[in-house]
Amino acid sequence: MKSEKERQHFVPRFYLKKFSNNNDEKSIGVFLKDNKKFIKSASIEGQSQKPFYYGEDGKVENLLMEIEGPASRVFNKICEDCEIIKTPLEDYFRILHFVINLYFRNPVQSQTLLNSDDGFNKHFEEFKSSPEIKSLLDNKLTTTQSIILSLSQSFRIARMCLDLSSKIIVNKTSTPFIISDNPTLKYNMIADRSKGVSAGFASYGLQIFLPITPTTMLLFYDSKAYEIHEDEKDLLHIIKDSEISQLNLLQVLNSSNCLYFNQDINESDIISLVNQAKNYRLPNEIIPIKFGGYFLQTISELKINLNLTAINPVTSQQFAIHGKLILPMRQHAKKMKEFLEKEQKKN
Repeated sequence: MKSEKERQHFVPRFYLKKFSNNNDEKSIGVFLKDNKKFIKSASIEGQSQKPFYYGEDGKVENLLMEIEGPASRVFNKICEDCEIIKTPLEDYFRILHFVINLYFRNPVQSQTLLNSDDGFNKHFEEFKSSPEIKSLLDNKLTTTQSIILSLSQSFRIARMCLDLSSKIIVNKTSTPFIISDNPTLKYNMIADRSKGVSAGFASYGLQIFLPITPTTMLLFYDSKAYEIHEDEKDLLHIIKDSEISQLNLLQVLNSSNCLYFNQDINESDIISLVNQAKNYRLPNEIIPIKFGGYFLQTISELKINLNLTAINPVTSQQFAIHGKLILPMRQHAKKMKEFLEKEQKKN
């Protein structure tokens, strides 16, 4: 049966409303990167959604609503109190899962899977005389499959990230945070400072940034990798416009096409950030790697050498092997990964 919910959002409306013009929860500023169009006020209803994006039967959409409902209540309380909810653990997991789910439900991630699949198909095309290879080439990943496959990772990854500590970053400048159509930022300061090093959700040094209002941002981070300078209320204050600009630049780089903001952002502010972004490699690009007969692919990540006064990476020489930095898996992530793999085999 075809779902009545044709408009299916990959960035929830309750989240976009936090960045609405004058807090009216109806309109929001938009910049379209593809055609460089600045829209001072657009309807929130039509943003970051596609017709039947999760399929026509509505099953995935309904499942996401079950995640969003409880998460939105926790989210709103964090915004109101400007305080991380650490207990009960269920509420802490709800907001962590929401942030990671927001990352994996995005079209950027499903497109990355499609591009990866396409890369493998192009490489193995010359071997299609083999029945096994031909069978793989004939079963290309579909758009719907890529969306479901990407989404299916979020719960597992959230469990692997339960060891992360959390803080709220408070923007004390006159420049608001902006967001995008892909607002969850997966970052790693330590990997960024080392050439040729990439890192995933299980890696030492992981950081996850998500603006939650124009003046506040959620931060999940590996506490063993960073020294954090917070106040007595566990808040990190940013007082430098240059640091807010760096975080906003990450949103521009991470975005697909749309940037979102409130009435305090001008067109010149956005144009400046978009022009700066041209100096950096975009994340989520597939990079083929060939070693003789071996074929591998890696994915480019956010790299701008982010520098925040309140967050200092801990240098650890134990990870340097033959002069090259190697980032190990965090212990909790490693154990959880092993546990989940065992559970999967049982089923």
